[in-house]
This record gives sequence, structure tokens and C-alpha cells, in this order.
Amino acid sequence: MLSTRVKLTAAFVAGLIAVTITLFLAVLAARKNAVYHDIAQYVATQGDLAARVITDAVQSKEKVLATSDTALIPLLAPKLADRLASVPGYIVVVDTAGRAVYRSNDVMRLQGTDMATLQSQLADLPKSGEALIFSLDSLQEKLLFVSHALAGTPSGLSRIASGAVATRATTVPAEYMLDALVIVPLIIAAGGVGAFLFLGRTQRQLTEITTEVAAITDGRSLHRRLALSEETTDFADLVTTLNAMISRLETSFAGLRRFTADASHELKTPLAVLRADVERAMTETVSHSGMVALEEALQEVRRMTDLVESLLTLARADEGRFDLHREPVQLQPLVQDVYETALILGEAAGVTVNLPFTADAIVMGDRTRLRQLFLNLVTNAIK
Repeated sequence: MLSTRVKLTAAFVAGLIAVTITLFLAVLAARKNAVYHDIAQYVATQGDLAARVITDAVQSKEKVLATSDTALIPLLAPKLADRLASVPGYIVVVDTAGRAVYRSNDVMRLQGTDMATLQSQLADLPKSGEALIFSLDSLQEKLLFVSHALAGTPSGLSRIASGAVATRATTVPAEYMLDALVIVPLIIAAGGVGAFLFLGRTQRQLTEITTEVAAITDGRSLHRRLALSEETTDFADLVTTLNAMISRLETSFAGLRRFTADASHELKTPLAVLRADVERAMTETVSHSGMVALEEALQEVRRMTDLVESLLTLARADEGRFDLHREPVQLQPLVQDVYETALILGEAAGVTVNLPFTADAIVMGDRTRLRQLFLNLVTNAIK
């Protein structure tokens, strides 16, 4: 199974390839538009040059059209046609009737149906108002034509269509192919290696954090904290969160230890009383006294049950869920109850316990907690 480091590196390389391809296509599209724009400007310049030649001829009152009875359509005068022949590119001059009265040498070299294709395409050129791009079979090239109006010319001419080969706009240059096939793959490979090395540093940081967390295996090592070193600076928030969690665990374990200690301490007293009462019942000769002792033992068992419940309540208090059930409590019966238990504890320890006087008083409190408090005081005094 591939590691996370390898998967992230592969994802980075895939993203880099996608971005590179998108950028390469965008560059090609931008170059194509730029080349078409340059060709259109060049073609427009050639058309303006041809229009100036014709305009100069008209202003010089030269003969523009040469008419003949045998010619189906008029043609440009030979002198004017010779001057237009010096203008490079595809030049077509159209009269007001839509007939081509002049075609440049490049146009005349077209073969087959390309001449008809050119004528039909140029018929739509004035309607478009923009550059027109189309392909010719004999050339295996794309041509771009721009129309130039000859308004105000009294020679019967309408417009000039000038064009040039535009195939280079859609041809990927050799330097672009070199970049796409050699330089870009090298850059992507270098980026992948760099990402793999960088993710190795990140993986080492995670490994260090994992090792430190694994070292904290039980409650005795919860005092330790993760160190924020230079190797783990990228995961400062994670280290802080883990330290906070370990601190909460330490608090919980400390509360558990306190609960265990309190339980072991508090259960000794009722167990001692229970043992003394049972032993007394076993040695008594009077059955009535034995029954009294067993009743006291049963009472202590009940108290021990209450004590366990109290210890559980204390455990909940360590978790912040401690509730006191306050109610009116008569202290005299409570103190008398504690005194009777103290007599048994004092007898076992050889200590005399006296209760000089009692007063009838009522307080708002938790009876179970108050008895636990008084019994702890008496137990400590006997010890």
C-alpha cells in the first residue's frame, strides 16, 4: 500500500501536469490570436498600399480600366496592373458589379476549384466587416483576407481584397515543442522530487510526534508533555491540542487515584465496626445481645453502601458533576448515631468516647455528607 507521502507527491505532480497543460494551451491560444492579428495588420497594410496605387492613378487621370469588345469583363489597365504586381500577397480588385478586374500572381497560381472557392468566399467578405479565414485545397494552407473599400473612386471600382497565408497561426513552433517535450517534463520532475523531499520533512515531524505520544502509555507518564521543537513547528497547533488533552487525562487519572485512596480509607472504618459486631455476636451468650450486635452490623452494612455511593458522588465531583441535596437535618439524632459508631471504634482501640451533652438543632445540609464529616473527625481523633 502506498504511503501518504507518495500519494501526496503523486497528487502534487498530477496537479502540476494539469496546470502546465492548461497554461500551455492558453499560451498557444494567445499566440494564435496574436499571429492572426499580426497577419491581419499586414494584409490590411498591403490592401492600403494597393488602394493608394489605384488612387494615385485616378488622381493622375490615368486610364484605370481597359475595355475590349471581346472581353467578357473589364480588366485593369496594363500599366496599373504592372504597378499592382509589385504589391506582394493575394490581391483581388473588384468593380461595382462585383466582378474581379484584377488578380495578383499569387491568386492566378491557384488551381482547380480553389479559384471558385476564393470568389465565393470573397463575395461574403464585405458583409462580414472582419477578416475572413478559409482553406484552399491546392495550397493546403489557410488564407486570411481583409476587404478595403474604394469609396469615392470614379473609376467604377468597388473594393480591394488583400490576403496572406495564415497557416503559421495554427502551427506549433519548434521551440514550443521543445519546451513541451523536454523542458516542461524536467520542471515537473524537479517539482515532484522537491515535493517528495519536502513531504519527507513533514513525515519526520509527524513520526516524532507519534513517537512521543506513544511513549506516554499509562497514567504514570501523563506528567510528560510534547516538546515544540524546530522539527515540529509546522504542527504547533496539533502539539498544543495534544498537550491540552494529556493535561486533561492527567487530571482525570489524579482524580481516580484520589478516589481510590479515599475509598480505601473510608471503607476501613465500617468494615472494622462490622467485624467487631460480628465477633461480638459470635462470643455473646445472650441471644438478645447477639441480635442487637447483628442489627448494628446490618446497619453498618447499610452505611457502608451509602458510603460507596458517596464515594461515587465524590468521583463525579472530581469531574465537575457534584450535587449536594440540601434539606433540613436534625443534628441530635445524627450526632447520636455517630457517637454509637465511635463507641465501637473506641472500644477496639482502647479509647473511651464520651458525649457530654447534645442540643436540638436543625441545619440545612446533606445528611450523608454531614455524617461522613463527623465520622471522619471522630475516627481521626481516636487514631
